[in-house]
Amino acid sequence: MANPNPLAYPDYQALRRDGKFHGTIKRARALHSARLQARWIAPKDSMKILIPLSASDSDKAATAARMDFPRRQNWISPVAGIAPNNTWQPREIWVVDIDCGTYSRGCKYTRWEYQPRMVSFGYATQTRLYARVGADPFLHRAPKGWLFGIDSLGIYIRRAKETRESFRYHLDSGDVRGGVSAMRRAGIEHEARQRTIARGGPVTRPMQKILDTVGVWVSLSDSVAAGNCLSGTRTWCTWHGIDHRRHVRVATIQRLIGKHPSVQRVIDVATARTAADIKRGYCTI
Repeated sequence: MANPNPLAYPDYQALRRDGKFHGTIKRARALHSARLQARWIAPKDSMKILIPLSASDSDKAATAARMDFPRRQNWISPVAGIAPNNTWQPREIWVVDIDCGTYSRGCKYTRWEYQPRMVSFGYATQTRLYARVGADPFLHRAPKGWLFGIDSLGIYIRRAKETRESFRYHLDSGDVRGGVSAMRRAGIEHEARQRTIARGGPVTRPMQKILDTVGVWVSLSDSVAAGNCLSGTRTWCTWHGIDHRRHVRVATIQRLIGKHPSVQRVIDVATARTAADIKRGYCTI
């Protein structure tokens, strides 16, 4: 089986057991690193694209940060980061102190929030993806019939014959760790979700009056149900100053209809879900 990550060290112990390795492992690792350094072209800062953290990497960053600073409070959700000093081998996890100003006009104490950040970035051509997640570098070749790409929401993968923007699956750090098979599987599931989006019927006038009174709130699950990928939705929310962990009033989303073609579809899904919750008599989220 081919090495899924050609940037990682080979299993020299296994090669030695099979009689295919001679010399010292220390020297072999040094030669391997030298060859990679000769092949590798360090990306410029302008080429580095943030890759959103998966749930497992986010938990890992939060846990490590709390262990380093056990007495701190006011933690906020971890995010992906790019290491400073234009280095390709950066520190894996660090904490950023955010000055939120004083608690009130008459208070002299400053409120601080602490945000863990974990290295997760990369860049892509149509056929190759270079990335670093935590301390691990990755080099992936696009599967046959698929292409990588970059847009405003990050790095994505799509079928070579598919040009519709809504069929782009945006990668997170878990997809990068999983390799091309995980990316292709997630891309196929995203395509199937796009084709089978349940479009609710028109809301009746009496129900619309109830919705106007109760209000419609949009959640991250509504965006996923509308066919958007999780990573792209989180990136889009960050771009527009929206906290993806919370429900947002539909009026806030309506002001951004022109910012992405799927916004109206997300609003329709949230409206249909709210109407179904009202008929059911309870909310499912």
